[in-house]
Amino acid sequence: MATFPHLKSYLALTDGNLGRHLEVLAGDGLVAITKGYKKAASVPG
Repeated sequence: MATFPHLKSYLALTDGNLGRHLEVLAGDGLVAITKGYKKAASVPG
């Protein structure tokens, strides 16, 4: 599994460009997209 920010950095694409590529790939059933976020760890103090 890869995150959007990781793919964006690795492939050197803009948000919009990567998003569009992923939409096309998902439409053809080549990738699955799971939307959401990971809750940041809290810092004590």
